[in-house]
Amino acid sequence: MNRMATKKASLGYGDDEENEDSSGSDFDEDEDPDEIEVPGGGKDLATVATLTKIKTEVPTPASSPAASNVSSKASGKIPAGLVKKAAGSYEVIKQPTILKQPGVGSSVGMAATLGYGGGSSANSMNQLTSNQIMMEHLKALVTANPHYLTSGIPNNLLSQILMADPSKVQQHQQQQQAALNNYMNQVPEEEEAEDEELGVAETYAEYWPSKLKIGKKHPDQVVETASLSSVEPSNVYYKLSIPPETINGGLLSALQLESITYASQAHDHLLPDGSRAGFLVGDGAGVGKGRTIAGIIFENYLKGRKKSIWISVSNDLRYDAERDLRDIGANRIQVHALNKLKYAKINSTVNNNTKKGVIFGTYSALIGESQSTSGKYKTRLKQLLQWCGDDFDGVIVFDECHKAKNLCPVGSSKPTKTGLTALDLQNKLPKARVVYASATGASEPRNMAYMVRLGIWGQGTPFPSFMDFITAVEKRGVGAMEIVAMDMKLRGMYIARQLSFHGVTFKIEEVPLTKEFRQVYDESVELWVESMQKFT
Repeated sequence: MNRMATKKASLGYGDDEENEDSSGSDFDEDEDPDEIEVPGGGKDLATVATLTKIKTEVPTPASSPAASNVSSKASGKIPAGLVKKAAGSYEVIKQPTILKQPGVGSSVGMAATLGYGGGSSANSMNQLTSNQIMMEHLKALVTANPHYLTSGIPNNLLSQILMADPSKVQQHQQQQQAALNNYMNQVPEEEEAEDEELGVAETYAEYWPSKLKIGKKHPDQVVETASLSSVEPSNVYYKLSIPPETINGGLLSALQLESITYASQAHDHLLPDGSRAGFLVGDGAGVGKGRTIAGIIFENYLKGRKKSIWISVSNDLRYDAERDLRDIGANRIQVHALNKLKYAKINSTVNNNTKKGVIFGTYSALIGESQSTSGKYKTRLKQLLQWCGDDFDGVIVFDECHKAKNLCPVGSSKPTKTGLTALDLQNKLPKARVVYASATGASEPRNMAYMVRLGIWGQGTPFPSFMDFITAVEKRGVGAMEIVAMDMKLRGMYIARQLSFHGVTFKIEEVPLTKEFRQVYDESVELWVESMQKFT
């Protein structure tokens, strides 16, 4: 017991000494240090220790679980499990479970094991507080450095914790906790960035036409979702009529020719209800939906179907349509703006006898009505139906077709007029070759109500009505929509590719503002504020 007290004293106050097995002692291994006489005194160390104990009369604290932990080291292993006292040294036993169990008991047990168990009962509360601080410090240290659970806490750090003043320990603990909080806040961002990188690798797969071997490679790398890439497209049997100079000259890339081929092939089939099957182009920006649509119109024009309808979101896109047709060698196909036509027969003298070509209009123009009380054709829909005829089998393109959404009412809302008109146009022309084009066409199932030509619901399908389809899909979430998209690709009615972001980098440039720019900006703000005050 005296030897233990001596060890504790040296651990607690010997700042200049190192507690190591190889201490450089001059004693022989066979000699007992307690039996060696002290020079000049004539007494051995054991006698001196006994006399010191009698003189100081230090009271012995009551036995406690912590103290029993110390006394139990005769068995070679301490129940608390953190420290074991070997001959002449202290060995750290790596048992991280103690650090995961905060509380007074574990803190006291660990402190007593490390040599903090002595002292009077009057100082027990202060000692307990110090032990708790030390324990919390150890927990924070191990949490911030998880590898200490396997490698052990370095001896120098452990010594600093044991020798430190309690107030300094608490201060250092607060600093450590702040660093830990900063570390924990940074980890999710790093993990999120890592997940995004992994997600790109797992979600997308490099794409190239697998069943069509004509045309030149697309100028940029293209990818497809992993779910769609797991499904093989349908076999190709359709023979294109697009001239070889357009194909061999690269005016239409292999990807665009693939879309044109599958769309034309899908249009060869009739659905069980007697209407012609449609096709959904779900390509993203940069793949060339506009040129693909122009190619579909060109292909049908060469097959003798001279009339086409192209519905989009803006009148300005008419010039893009003309450019796309011109770029693929279809200069002879004229594009006529629907909003410029009079409310009369499109092929009448009033409208320049327009008998063929492309009628280009917007969704807002499609639902337009004449304010005149006279005239037979008061709506654009009636004009288009008269121009096409009952047996029309040409192309109807719904570009950016998500604008025709909300056909299916939600709650107390009513179907939009745009959605109803788009549906009516398809129902009145059952043999028309319908093409839906939208990068987000199949992302929201409720907005697909106007896509009646895809054969997902209705006669001859598992879903008698669109509401049955919606009910089944919305119960199963996003995974169900992926299955729907895979099924459409398998049946040759859907294609969706997008540009790859592989190798794309960006940087943020901070440009300092000049005094002239600041002055112009400030004066502009003053002008707008003054205008708002004058006119409101």
